[in-house]
Amino acid sequence: MKKIPLYLTVFSLSLAACSHKESTGSDSTIVETEILKDTLVPSSDTTATEVEKDSVVTPETEVYSDALILNAKGKVEQLVETFYTSSGEKHGSNTYLFDSKGNLMSVNGYKVKIRRDKEGRIKNLRYEEDVFEEDGEFGYMDFTYYYDKKGLVEKYDEDTGYSSGSYKNYHDKTGRVIKRRYDDVMGGGETMKFSYPSSETDQNGNWTKCTRTADGTATVIRRKIIYQ
Repeated sequence: MKKIPLYLTVFSLSLAACSHKESTGSDSTIVETEILKDTLVPSSDTTATEVEKDSVVTPETEVYSDALILNAKGKVEQLVETFYTSSGEKHGSNTYLFDSKGNLMSVNGYKVKIRRDKEGRIKNLRYEEDVFEEDGEFGYMDFTYYYDKKGLVEKYDEDTGYSSGSYKNYHDKTGRVIKRRYDDVMGGGETMKFSYPSSETDQNGNWTKCTRTADGTATVIRRKIIYQ
């Protein structure tokens, strides 16, 4: 069996939005919604029962958007992250599309199925993708997210059907991921570190360039964000 390349992992950098302590909202009731291209999804569960006061997260942006899971603020319409080797060779990319309400609609052209917690945040995300093109096999990507009290993704679990594991995020004071620890179910793992040039941000203060280092190998990640 082949392990899906790290850059194909849906929130491979999405990941720039997380921390340490598990939110009480992680045990909340889930509302499942299949997101189609022309279907608007409520940004919160209006039927959810009352939750404890300290479990409610207030996003630090004027408009809530699923793009927060990618550490992107504002009314995002499209976010493209492209991965390069240290020598400048391109080796993968991810494209995320959002509707006018900030709901994630698709990843790399594939529709997503999303389950939300009581605060309306993404709890589980799943989509199918032709990840093993040379074999013509059809795989899936499945992610479950856990938030801290600041609304940052502190941890997420990944399941591809062929491999599975957990990612733990550590943030700086601005909410960007500066370190991520990956541990797979077979006992393997790695630690990734992230650095951000201060000059590489857009008009909304979102980062547009990042360097990820793992096992002595550096990967440059560039982002282009289109706003609504």
